[in-house]
Amino acid sequence: MILTDLFPNVVPAKPNNDNLQRFINEACHSANLQCNAFFLEKVLQIYEMLSVRQGVAIIGKPFGGKTSAYRVLSEALFMLEDLVSRCGIVYIEPSHLGWECLVMSWLHTLPAALNGNHKNIVKNLILRFSSLLIYWLRNRDAKEIFPTQDASLVIALMNFFECFMDDFNNEKYVETLTELDIRAQIEGVFFFSCIWSIGGALDTDSRGKFSIIFHALLSRSFPDNVKNNFLFPENLCCSPSKPYIYTPPDQGTVFDFKFLKEGKGKWKLWSEELTSTPSIPRDIPVNQIIVMTAETVRCNALMQLLLIHEKPLLWVGPTGTGKSVYTINFLLKKIDLEKYRPVFLNFSPQTTAKQVQDLIMSRLDKRRKGVYGPALGKKCILFIDDVNMPNEEAYGAKPPVELMRQLIDHNMWFEQKDMIPVKILDVQLIAAVNPTNPETSITPRFSRHFNIVAINEFSDQVMVAIYSKIMLWHLDTRGFSKEFDPCIEQIVSATLAFYKACLLNLRPTPSKVHYMFNLRDFAKVIQGVLLSVPEAVEDLSAMKRLWVHEVMRVYYDRLVSEEDCIWLVRTLHLVCHENLKQDLNEMCSHLAESEPINITEYELRNLIYCDFTNPKADMRHYLEVEDIDTLQGIIEGYLTEYNNMSKKPLNLVMFKYAVEHLTRIARILKQPRSHGLLIGVNGSGKQSLTRLAAHITEYEFFQPEITRTYSKNEWCQDLKTIIRKASASDAHVVLLMEEAQILEESMVEDVCNVLTFGEVPNLFALDEKMDLCERIRSLDRKRDKVLQSDGSTVALYNFFLQTVREQLHIMIALNPTDKRFRQRLRKYPALVNCCAIDWFHIWANDSLSAIGQKLISSADLIKEERDICVEACKHFHSSTLDLAHEAKILYNQIIHVTSVSFVELVILFKDLVNKKKRYP
Repeated sequence: MILTDLFPNVVPAKPNNDNLQRFINEACHSANLQCNAFFLEKVLQIYEMLSVRQGVAIIGKPFGGKTSAYRVLSEALFMLEDLVSRCGIVYIEPSHLGWECLVMSWLHTLPAALNGNHKNIVKNLILRFSSLLIYWLRNRDAKEIFPTQDASLVIALMNFFECFMDDFNNEKYVETLTELDIRAQIEGVFFFSCIWSIGGALDTDSRGKFSIIFHALLSRSFPDNVKNNFLFPENLCCSPSKPYIYTPPDQGTVFDFKFLKEGKGKWKLWSEELTSTPSIPRDIPVNQIIVMTAETVRCNALMQLLLIHEKPLLWVGPTGTGKSVYTINFLLKKIDLEKYRPVFLNFSPQTTAKQVQDLIMSRLDKRRKGVYGPALGKKCILFIDDVNMPNEEAYGAKPPVELMRQLIDHNMWFEQKDMIPVKILDVQLIAAVNPTNPETSITPRFSRHFNIVAINEFSDQVMVAIYSKIMLWHLDTRGFSKEFDPCIEQIVSATLAFYKACLLNLRPTPSKVHYMFNLRDFAKVIQGVLLSVPEAVEDLSAMKRLWVHEVMRVYYDRLVSEEDCIWLVRTLHLVCHENLKQDLNEMCSHLAESEPINITEYELRNLIYCDFTNPKADMRHYLEVEDIDTLQGIIEGYLTEYNNMSKKPLNLVMFKYAVEHLTRIARILKQPRSHGLLIGVNGSGKQSLTRLAAHITEYEFFQPEITRTYSKNEWCQDLKTIIRKASASDAHVVLLMEEAQILEESMVEDVCNVLTFGEVPNLFALDEKMDLCERIRSLDRKRDKVLQSDGSTVALYNFFLQTVREQLHIMIALNPTDKRFRQRLRKYPALVNCCAIDWFHIWANDSLSAIGQKLISSADLIKEERDICVEACKHFHSSTLDLAHEAKILYNQIIHVTSVSFVELVILFKDLVNKKKRYP
């Protein structure tokens, strides 16, 4: 173009590259690549650029043929001409290359038992189905919950197809099949592969549309109504040359069926396998229950299929849909641990490439110089959760992700010290991504290597089925009478209705960044109801009241504005009426202080449950508190007991506000695998109440002691100590972390790793891990024989992690006024997803009165004088709050007025009064 612009009347001679083109064609043939016109042109452009430049940058999206182009050129050339001047750029666009050439090359790799006619059937199927379905994906209203590329979808289709080809490598098997059988199997395998590749990343609504289009393609003639409704071009709506033999049934969607390669093949509902699933064991902990659904069966089958055939898998879906649970359960319980060795990683914003490389290398053996892998004869299955979470570096890349891409691309990386290449063998990847956060994404260069499968949020029908089964199991194992059976459907449907209402109305904003609800919140409500026992719940109304309390704890306790609290109570009234079939005013009438009864937020604050209303009881039952003043007296007894035992006594004043939050923290500690995020300004009582709650629940308490020399090394030693304590016996441990103790952000990341997996990567050296496994072996042998592990190191270490997750409770105390607060909640999703949230609000009027009266009771004043003084202090405090609010509106200046200010004001006034009385 430059020459043409300079010399418009001169036609430049075409270079004579005949010999080079011949070598390029031969190189493509030997590499099983299609040398189409576009690819040849790009290879020649690279050659021409190398002839005049010192270097070449080959730019383009994945599947454009960049790597193949320079490899073919290097194979075709024996000697390059002298290079001059700077770098040149060759841009390669994937859409110009297309995906059809990938199919043509792949067909040559199919088993020899499939002849040319069979391969032609496969080619025609791919071209016909993929062309229309990909056109619909890119040009119509389809919605993928994770972005894909055309070529990667077709490669995923071919990956699935290959997984069914094992039998065709067996000549004796092929001899048993007729031509019709082979054709029928090819068609069935293709249909299944197409569904779970091109349709794999679709959301629920789009899967329904995909199914309609897929059935249209299966028809003998493409239906006009489908063509018109989706506005498909005529050339893409051609009919098959022959009717297909066995197609997926037309009830439900095509995603509801699996293909069995038996005879001519057959289609079977995933849900049919549920008929043979065992019932929930009577003695299993609630948090370990996995109710089998069609989704569970489907995920296990897809993992099994891809794992055996060494195809990388990427799960995508919102939080709480089971990505991690399904995968961890599968890798620990569904595969042969003699052959496969699972390794678990959890990426976070602070994860570095060095950490990832160190962790993986610590799990591999050195086979020979420069070559590492699992023990000979084994495969390492690497599961990376939240693979999209690492922060970007200055140039937009995510080093941990790029490291894993290099591993997949080249089966190697470089030693960190000497930069010597290291070969990595027999390592396979499974990864999980939550695509709902637009700030966290992964490059297509990485995702292109995976078969991408979406796990969408459960349908209402599935949700009701899962939790109804769990509720029925609870009522049966706990010995409830049949009178309670009607509450199963009512409570589950009410939980679902309330959850969906919160998703719609309580959305996250910059000031409410923690308003992130997912299916775990649904589960937490049901889990709280499962604390009920017949001795404590006398009738259906009491069970429904317990449900109201659990909804308040899961949803109300995180709310920050009065408007949201009013909305929640109003919605609670509505859901009780429509789903529980009982009026909330009637259900909670005993909480009202006057007629007419109208249950509001104030009355619901008096709805308190705990398991320590009777300190002398042999069995602690989760009971509704009948009298808060009595409970306050019991708590004061526990406080006295704690102060008599502790070297650091608590200077706590008990009043209603403190009782409420103490019972909330104690409830969190008593829940299995439960952790807490306590949010409130300094001085609101987060630390003191957590210490007291740990004492009441008889758990060992630990809090790092920060000194001037405290560093990451001391933090790691503290973590080791805590984790060892949590796994040494059946005693539970509480770890409290407050804002001032977070010296660096990596400490938050470590906490999040423990929240998610029960460990911190590379915290323990190999010899320390072996010692932990030996210590846990004795606990393993004490378990029921059905629950005992096989005694292998992998199984024992998994039991160790499981024990830590069961018995270590982490309480994180954060200040919402800190500028890093919202940033941390965004960067570390585990803080919200894995923790029950308790927001410590500014003290209400009744709380100010109660604490004021307690503090001033020792003043040398008569009752009337004390009342007047408390009212005066309350007025000063509330008026200061009003002034701070005005300053924010007028001057955009935030002034924090905390409850500590009120306490200090009352104490100062009391001391002055006593001093004046003493020295008139």
